[in-house]
Amino acid sequence: MAGKTRPLHRRTSYVRIWGDVLDLTMEARQLLGNPSWLERMHLGTLQPACVKTYAGPLGEGRAAIGNAASGDRLTFRWDARLNDTLGVWVTRGGWHGHHHVALEPGNGCPDDLTTAIARRRCGIIPAHGTLHWEVLVQIDPGGKG
Repeated sequence: MAGKTRPLHRRTSYVRIWGDVLDLTMEARQLLGNPSWLERMHLGTLQPACVKTYAGPLGEGRAAIGNAASGDRLTFRWDARLNDTLGVWVTRGGWHGHHHVALEPGNGCPDDLTTAIARRRCGIIPAHGTLHWEVLVQIDPGGKG
């Protein structure tokens, strides 16, 4: 119908059904411990919550978010030899009331460099050196050929 908009989510039994699903490699899922919230990004609480976790070192650099309802898909691919870590950040109202997901290819963890150095989990670039890398972002809109 003209002028009618489709809601982004619906509320059922006080739980929002978003339709978004994480598509990660089996390796990444195992390194993350395959927590119950991972696939549907539902943190298991009705209260505002957020989580940041890391998978690494990875042998394959690929992660995606798909939406079964719309058919939309966002895929990231990168060279895991240069960036062997995937950060996954999910907030369901737990960070300033926002609801979002971030897939963050990186060269170490955690975000705090002092801790990453102590754990020997960060990339090193020599003084005055450079490092070139890329992330391929593929957007597949649902219903589009």
